[in-house]
Amino acid sequence: MINGLAPGRTFAIDRGNVDASLLLAAHSIAQDVEAQIGGPARLVSASVEPQTASAALHPDSDRTVITAVDFPGAASARVEVTSHDAEIPGAESTVRLVFDVDIAVLDEQLESAALHCPGNRQWNSALETRLKNDAEFSRLIENYDGTIGLQVGSRPVHIRCYRGTVLEVASRSLLGSDFTVTIPGDVFIWLMTTPRNAFMEAAMRGTLKTDGSGYEYLRMTSALVRVIDLCRVQAAASGWIGTPTSDAHHESIGVS
Repeated sequence: MINGLAPGRTFAIDRGNVDASLLLAAHSIAQDVEAQIGGPARLVSASVEPQTASAALHPDSDRTVITAVDFPGAASARVEVTSHDAEIPGAESTVRLVFDVDIAVLDEQLESAALHCPGNRQWNSALETRLKNDAEFSRLIENYDGTIGLQVGSRPVHIRCYRGTVLEVASRSLLGSDFTVTIPGDVFIWLMTTPRNAFMEAAMRGTLKTDGSGYEYLRMTSALVRVIDLCRVQAAASGWIGTPTSDAHHESIGVS
């Protein structure tokens, strides 16, 4: 973890400064995050999504949390933050913020920190290795020839499979995916940090969006649950905040 910047880190929001206007409330949240983020920071973008389903997903959803940290260079980090707060106008609204933060990144820190951005090249490559080495996932896709699509936050992840073998995990496959499961960044953080894999719970609550072939999605549901299992292990191994890290937990899902 570099300067405390890792997915799962939360920020304290001063509700006394939250204005009655939703846009001004978003501005106040951005100022609070910028003051705590741990280095000179610049707000790159901000968006407000009213009445999002993920805002009511879980008991501690009223929080402001880092969902991804990318390192485009050795002197900066791009930090993505999502905020829900029942005290701001539009209680189920979502505020999404992106900051550039000036920090010094050492070469030896980059290997694990590069896995703090789900969907980037390094994260995809690490997941590909885990999937290729996982006998349970191979069993679940032994009769499948196609591409499983995820979208984590704004980043697509395509898992190309052929009869029990993972061919690649990339941001785009040549022919696209058979279906795509869209997981908002804050929901993905929740999936990584719950005591158990809650993919099916999130799907049943309607916090995930699915496009494409419903038939293939239903056929590959168990494989998707396994993908989330391995993402959870990868998140814990690379220092995401709040992830289950015990050996007993990993043993229970059959991975090390």
